[in-house]
Amino acid sequence: MPSTSDNATGANKRRRANGSRAKQRDAAPTTTTAAATTSIAPNDPHQLLGTRLAPIMKVLASQPTSLQTYIIAKTNAMLDLLATIRQRGESHSRFMKPMTDAITGNTVNDDNGAAKEFVPNSCRNKCPIRSSAQSNDDTQMKTLLEAADKDHEAWKLRMSTHAKTVSELEISIRNKQLRKLFYEFCRDLSLTQIVSFEIVNDGFPPGMVLSTPETAHMTAHTVLNTLALNKATYFGFRCDEEGIGTKTASNKLADDYAAIMSLNVASIKAKAKVDSDGIAVVYAVEKLQPLIPSLTVDLWKSIQDQERQQKINAAIKLALAPPAKKTATEEVEDALANLDPSNPTKSLLDLIDKRTTAGLEKIKAEMKRDLRKNYLAGSKTQELTPTRNGQRSKRASTAAGSQKKKNIPRRNPAATTTKPTPKTNPNPNPTGNGTVAPPRRKRGQRGKGSRAASNAGGQKKGAGRR
Repeated sequence: MPSTSDNATGANKRRRANGSRAKQRDAAPTTTTAAATTSIAPNDPHQLLGTRLAPIMKVLASQPTSLQTYIIAKTNAMLDLLATIRQRGESHSRFMKPMTDAITGNTVNDDNGAAKEFVPNSCRNKCPIRSSAQSNDDTQMKTLLEAADKDHEAWKLRMSTHAKTVSELEISIRNKQLRKLFYEFCRDLSLTQIVSFEIVNDGFPPGMVLSTPETAHMTAHTVLNTLALNKATYFGFRCDEEGIGTKTASNKLADDYAAIMSLNVASIKAKAKVDSDGIAVVYAVEKLQPLIPSLTVDLWKSIQDQERQQKINAAIKLALAPPAKKTATEEVEDALANLDPSNPTKSLLDLIDKRTTAGLEKIKAEMKRDLRKNYLAGSKTQELTPTRNGQRSKRASTAAGSQKKKNIPRRNPAATTTKPTPKTNPNPNPTGNGTVAPPRRKRGQRGKGSRAASNAGGQKKGAGRR
């Protein structure tokens, strides 16, 4: 049982441990507070400097703080979708070009000498119809396989046409999604302007018939209907030819807004009143006409112009790279041709020193590798002898052991004068007649010792008879 001192010592240990834990608990809030103070603040969505939203910093700063976060989120979503559309457009442009060789870059022609149409990688598999090696030389088999190859080539062209149609539909669907996001953005901005109009004017004008959502829809529709043509054409709409019932790109954009947002423009105009509803719509339209393009189409065009300029710079650099390389080679050849061996230039001497130093370092490394002590514990001058699986060969160790055994000199039996002392039983079991009983055998052990003992006893009896 533990003593009183042991219990006291254990209590003291626990008391000290509890005290240390208490100190840790007391110190933990201070550490946490310090970590919270020194930690980096989370990314602020309003820090637009250096991002793709940098062009709209001034416009965004003029809007209410509660509206800025919404504008940033919606603008980023539209930019992401716009980037996907551009990537899909670049992939789709391959269908407009003929097939080219991946190595040489030359146009691939068919049997008639015409350029082959582009086939995507997913449709370029070989014809699955094949024959055995014993039948390849048969004339009928060759004719059949050629017909199968032609049908397979025609199948690849049909699949390529389907792939082109799918690519076009992918772009069209994403363009529709982009327009819907744009329309929702315009409607929400219109709604904020209508709400602001009510607060600024201490209420709506008397006699208003349209609800707040209907007024917001009519405001967005009016803004799109009066949008500049160069901005409306960005969405793919074009002006009709002059004639009766012609529509501009802005009119088509406003009609598309009404179709996607399920807006009945005729019924709303029929019940709206110009003296009351018209005042709120005109107020919001004046605010949104410069705001919506600056946050959407103008920003998209600026980013597109930057990407286009980067492509132009890369293409120019690639086009000028071979001539610049050729000019540098010619300059080096001229310098070597006009070189004076008796008076070499500093650049040539530096080059010679550099190559000489590199060659010497390589020779030194090879010498160190040949003279170093290997992992088989050989001498420093011993060459490397790699072993299989990183283990020493058993044959070498066996040969060394046999050699050691051969060198051991044999003992002379006549020189030994002392006899070995017989082994004694450490635990004798004396019997009644004074003899030592043999050790007891274990169960299942053969009695070799008993047979030898019996033979020895028989010899003693025989000697007595003689």
